[in-house]
Amino acid sequence: MKVALIQFKPTENCNKNLKHSIELINKTEPVDLIVFPECFLSPFGSDFTLDRDEVLETFSDLAKERNSVIVAGSIPEETDEGCYNTSFVFDRNGELVGKHRKIHMYDANLPGVVTNESERYISGDTPTVFETDLGKMGLLICFDLRFPDLFVQCAKEGAHTIIVPAAFSKKTGKDHWELLLRARALDSQSYVLGCGCAENEDNSFVTYGHSLAVNPYGEVQAQASNDEEIVYFEFNPEDIEEYRKMLPVLKQYNERN
Repeated sequence: MKVALIQFKPTENCNKNLKHSIELINKTEPVDLIVFPECFLSPFGSDFTLDRDEVLETFSDLAKERNSVIVAGSIPEETDEGCYNTSFVFDRNGELVGKHRKIHMYDANLPGVVTNESERYISGDTPTVFETDLGKMGLLICFDLRFPDLFVQCAKEGAHTIIVPAAFSKKTGKDHWELLLRARALDSQSYVLGCGCAENEDNSFVTYGHSLAVNPYGEVQAQASNDEEIVYFEFNPEDIEEYRKMLPVLKQYNERN
Protein backbone atom coordinates (compact mmCIF):
# COMPACT_ATOMS: atom_id res chain seq x y z
CA MET A 1 0.00 0.00 0.00
CA LYS A 2 1.53 3.27 -1.13
CA VAL A 3 0.51 6.58 0.43
CA ALA A 4 1.05 10.21 -0.57
CA LEU A 5 0.72 12.82 2.17
CA ILE A 6 0.31 16.15 0.40
CA GLN A 7 1.68 18.75 2.79
CA PHE A 8 -0.23 21.61 1.20
CA LYS A 9 0.73 25.27 1.72
CA PRO A 10 -2.59 27.13 1.81
CA THR A 11 -3.06 30.81 1.15
CA GLU A 12 -6.12 32.75 2.26
CA ASN A 13 -7.49 32.57 -1.31
CA CYS A 14 -9.84 29.56 -1.62
CA ASN A 15 -9.96 29.52 -5.42
CA LYS A 16 -6.17 29.57 -5.65
CA ASN A 17 -5.95 26.76 -3.09
CA LEU A 18 -8.40 24.55 -4.98
CA LYS A 19 -6.58 25.03 -8.27
CA HIS A 20 -3.22 24.26 -6.66
CA SER A 21 -4.53 21.18 -4.86
CA ILE A 22 -5.67 19.76 -8.21
CA GLU A 23 -2.23 20.48 -9.67
CA LEU A 24 -0.55 18.62 -6.81
CA ILE A 25 -2.83 15.58 -7.15
CA ASN A 26 -2.03 15.41 -10.86
CA LYS A 27 1.72 15.52 -10.22
CA THR A 28 1.58 12.83 -7.51
CA GLU A 29 3.10 9.44 -8.31
CA PRO A 30 0.64 6.54 -8.70
CA VAL A 31 -0.45 5.66 -5.15
CA ASP A 32 -3.26 3.87 -3.35
CA LEU A 33 -4.06 6.67 -0.90
CA ILE A 34 -3.78 10.47 -1.11
CA VAL A 35 -4.23 12.61 2.01
CA PHE A 36 -4.62 16.39 2.32
CA PRO A 37 -4.38 18.42 5.56
CA GLU A 38 -7.12 19.99 7.64
CA CYS A 39 -8.52 23.30 6.36
CA PHE A 40 -6.33 23.15 3.25
CA LEU A 41 -8.76 25.21 1.17
CA SER A 42 -9.56 27.84 3.81
CA PRO A 43 -7.02 28.07 6.65
CA PHE A 44 -8.01 29.29 10.10
CA GLY A 45 -8.78 32.99 9.96
CA SER A 46 -10.06 32.96 6.36
CA ASP A 47 -13.51 32.46 4.85
CA PHE A 48 -14.62 29.44 2.82
CA THR A 49 -15.96 30.99 -0.38
CA LEU A 50 -16.33 27.88 -2.58
CA ASP A 51 -19.39 25.77 -3.35
CA ARG A 52 -18.97 22.72 -1.11
CA ASP A 53 -20.84 20.33 -3.41
CA GLU A 54 -18.70 21.38 -6.38
CA VAL A 55 -15.53 20.85 -4.32
CA LEU A 56 -16.64 17.36 -3.29
CA GLU A 57 -17.53 16.52 -6.90
CA THR A 58 -14.06 17.66 -7.96
CA PHE A 59 -12.33 15.33 -5.49
CA SER A 60 -14.68 12.49 -6.37
CA ASP A 61 -13.69 12.86 -10.04
CA LEU A 62 -9.99 13.04 -9.13
CA ALA A 63 -10.23 9.83 -7.10
CA LYS A 64 -11.63 8.05 -10.16
CA GLU A 65 -9.10 9.58 -12.54
CA ARG A 66 -6.12 8.71 -10.32
CA ASN A 67 -7.52 5.34 -9.16
CA SER A 68 -6.70 6.40 -5.58
CA VAL A 69 -8.56 6.71 -2.33
CA ILE A 70 -8.57 10.43 -1.46
CA VAL A 71 -8.96 11.90 2.02
CA ALA A 72 -9.93 15.49 1.23
CA GLY A 73 -8.40 17.07 4.33
CA SER A 74 -11.25 18.99 5.89
CA ILE A 75 -13.67 21.66 4.74
CA PRO A 76 -16.60 23.43 6.43
CA GLU A 77 -19.81 21.40 6.32
CA GLU A 78 -22.86 23.61 6.81
CA THR A 79 -25.90 21.81 8.26
CA ASP A 80 -29.19 22.81 9.87
CA GLU A 81 -27.68 22.35 13.33
CA GLY A 82 -24.49 24.27 12.61
CA CYS A 83 -21.16 24.04 10.81
CA TYR A 84 -18.82 21.06 11.22
CA ASN A 85 -15.12 20.82 10.39
CA THR A 86 -15.39 17.69 8.24
CA SER A 87 -13.06 15.37 6.36
CA PHE A 88 -14.50 13.53 3.36
CA VAL A 89 -13.18 10.24 1.91
CA PHE A 90 -13.65 9.04 -1.68
CA ASP A 91 -12.79 5.54 -2.88
CA ARG A 92 -11.20 4.63 -6.22
CA ASN A 93 -14.62 4.76 -7.87
CA GLY A 94 -15.23 8.28 -6.60
CA GLU A 95 -17.84 7.14 -4.10
CA LEU A 96 -18.11 8.93 -0.76
CA VAL A 97 -17.25 6.12 1.68
CA GLY A 98 -16.66 8.04 4.89
CA LYS A 99 -16.57 11.40 6.59
CA HIS A 100 -15.33 12.54 9.96
CA ARG A 101 -16.71 15.51 11.82
CA LYS A 102 -13.99 16.84 14.10
CA ILE A 103 -14.86 16.03 17.70
CA HIS A 104 -12.57 18.28 19.73
CA MET A 105 -12.27 21.96 18.89
CA TYR A 106 -8.99 23.85 19.08
CA ASP A 107 -9.82 26.37 21.81
CA ALA A 108 -6.33 27.35 22.91
CA ASN A 109 -5.05 30.15 25.09
CA LEU A 110 -1.29 30.05 24.67
CA PRO A 111 1.24 32.87 24.69
CA GLY A 112 0.99 34.29 21.19
CA VAL A 113 -1.75 31.86 20.09
CA VAL A 114 -5.37 32.41 21.10
CA THR A 115 -7.81 30.34 19.03
CA ASN A 116 -11.49 29.61 19.62
CA GLU A 117 -12.49 27.10 16.96
CA SER A 118 -15.78 26.43 18.75
CA GLU A 119 -16.94 29.92 17.75
CA ARG A 120 -16.96 28.72 14.12
CA TYR A 121 -17.68 24.98 14.36
CA ILE A 122 -19.79 22.56 16.34
CA SER A 123 -18.42 19.19 17.45
CA GLY A 124 -18.90 15.75 15.98
CA ASP A 125 -19.50 12.93 18.42
CA THR A 126 -17.70 9.80 17.28
CA PRO A 127 -14.43 8.61 15.72
CA THR A 128 -14.71 7.43 12.15
CA VAL A 129 -13.76 4.09 10.60
CA PHE A 130 -14.28 3.62 6.87
CA GLU A 131 -13.61 0.73 4.51
CA THR A 132 -12.23 0.52 0.98
CA ASP A 133 -10.31 -2.09 -0.98
CA LEU A 134 -7.34 -1.05 1.20
CA GLY A 135 -9.08 -2.39 4.32
CA LYS A 136 -10.49 -0.56 7.33
CA MET A 137 -8.92 2.77 8.29
CA GLY A 138 -9.65 5.30 11.00
CA LEU A 139 -10.05 9.03 10.47
CA LEU A 140 -9.66 11.82 13.04
CA ILE A 141 -8.78 15.52 12.75
CA CYS A 142 -6.01 17.56 14.39
CA PHE A 143 -6.98 18.29 18.03
CA ASP A 144 -8.59 14.83 18.22
CA LEU A 145 -4.95 13.68 18.31
CA ARG A 146 -4.79 14.57 22.01
CA PHE A 147 -7.42 11.97 22.98
CA PRO A 148 -5.96 8.43 23.05
CA ASP A 149 -9.31 6.69 23.50
CA LEU A 150 -10.43 7.76 20.02
CA PHE A 151 -7.47 5.97 18.45
CA VAL A 152 -7.97 2.85 20.52
CA GLN A 153 -11.62 2.77 19.51
CA CYS A 154 -10.68 2.97 15.81
CA ALA A 155 -8.27 0.07 16.25
CA LYS A 156 -10.84 -1.99 18.16
CA GLU A 157 -13.23 -1.45 15.23
CA GLY A 158 -10.67 -3.00 12.90
CA ALA A 159 -8.64 -0.07 11.56
CA HIS A 160 -5.06 -0.96 10.61
CA THR A 161 -4.21 2.67 9.82
CA ILE A 162 -5.46 5.93 11.34
CA ILE A 163 -5.30 9.11 9.26
CA VAL A 164 -5.02 12.54 10.87
CA PRO A 165 -5.44 15.60 8.63
CA ALA A 166 -4.21 18.55 10.68
CA ALA A 167 -3.33 22.23 10.77
CA PHE A 168 -1.12 22.04 13.85
CA SER A 169 0.14 25.42 15.02
CA LYS A 170 3.81 26.28 14.71
CA LYS A 171 3.70 27.19 18.41
CA THR A 172 2.85 23.70 19.70
CA GLY A 173 3.98 21.68 16.70
CA LYS A 174 7.65 21.66 17.57
CA ASP A 175 6.93 20.25 21.03
CA HIS A 176 3.87 18.04 20.57
CA TRP A 177 3.21 17.00 16.95
CA GLU A 178 5.67 14.11 16.53
CA LEU A 179 5.32 13.09 20.18
CA LEU A 180 1.53 12.80 19.91
CA LEU A 181 1.53 10.91 16.61
CA ARG A 182 4.08 8.40 17.88
CA ALA A 183 2.17 7.98 21.14
CA ARG A 184 -1.14 7.42 19.35
CA ALA A 185 0.47 4.79 17.12
CA LEU A 186 1.63 2.99 20.26
CA ASP A 187 -1.73 3.40 21.99
CA SER A 188 -3.66 1.94 19.06
CA GLN A 189 -0.95 -0.36 17.68
CA SER A 190 -1.77 1.06 14.27
CA TYR A 191 -0.04 2.88 11.47
CA VAL A 192 -0.69 6.60 11.98
CA LEU A 193 -0.46 9.09 9.11
CA GLY A 194 -0.36 12.75 10.13
CA CYS A 195 -0.78 15.20 7.25
CA GLY A 196 -0.27 18.85 8.19
CA CYS A 197 -0.40 22.19 6.43
CA ALA A 198 2.97 23.58 5.43
CA GLU A 199 4.20 26.73 7.13
CA ASN A 200 3.03 30.01 5.60
CA GLU A 201 4.07 33.11 7.53
CA ASP A 202 1.68 35.21 5.42
CA ASN A 203 -1.36 33.55 7.01
CA SER A 204 -2.87 34.83 10.25
CA PHE A 205 -2.59 31.30 11.71
CA VAL A 206 0.86 29.85 11.09
CA THR A 207 1.06 26.06 10.82
CA TYR A 208 3.92 23.67 11.51
CA GLY A 209 4.09 21.18 8.62
CA HIS A 210 6.31 18.14 9.29
CA SER A 211 3.78 15.57 8.05
CA LEU A 212 4.86 12.09 9.02
CA ALA A 213 4.10 8.37 8.94
CA VAL A 214 4.53 6.23 12.06
CA ASN A 215 4.47 2.45 12.37
CA PRO A 216 2.66 0.57 15.18
CA TYR A 217 5.90 0.35 17.16
CA GLY A 218 6.02 4.15 17.35
CA GLU A 219 8.85 4.56 14.84
CA VAL A 220 8.82 7.43 12.35
CA GLN A 221 8.99 5.98 8.82
CA ALA A 222 8.76 9.14 6.70
CA GLN A 223 8.70 12.84 7.50
CA ALA A 224 8.43 16.22 5.75
CA SER A 225 10.07 19.55 6.50
CA ASN A 226 8.02 22.68 7.18
CA ASP A 227 7.61 23.55 3.49
CA GLU A 228 5.18 22.28 0.88
CA GLU A 229 6.04 18.78 -0.31
CA ILE A 230 4.61 15.34 -1.02
CA VAL A 231 5.66 12.61 1.41
CA TYR A 232 5.53 9.03 0.14
CA PHE A 233 5.29 5.99 2.39
CA GLU A 234 4.84 2.33 1.45
CA PHE A 235 3.86 -0.46 3.84
CA ASN A 236 1.99 -3.75 4.12
CA PRO A 237 -1.16 -3.41 6.28
CA GLU A 238 -1.07 -7.15 6.98
CA ASP A 239 2.03 -6.56 9.12
CA ILE A 240 -0.28 -5.07 11.75
CA GLU A 241 -1.01 -8.48 13.27
CA GLU A 242 2.66 -9.12 13.94
CA TYR A 243 2.99 -5.82 15.79
CA ARG A 244 -0.12 -6.57 17.83
CA LYS A 245 1.13 -10.03 18.76
CA MET A 246 4.44 -8.65 20.06
CA LEU A 247 2.71 -6.47 22.65
CA PRO A 248 -0.92 -7.60 23.13
CA VAL A 249 -2.24 -4.21 24.22
CA LEU A 250 -5.44 -4.31 22.15
CA LYS A 251 -6.10 -7.90 23.17
CA GLN A 252 -6.01 -6.85 26.81
CA TYR A 253 -8.22 -3.82 26.11
CA ASN A 254 -10.81 -6.18 24.68
CA GLU A 255 -10.50 -8.60 27.58
CA ARG A 256 -10.94 -5.79 30.10
CA ASN A 257 -13.98 -4.34 28.33
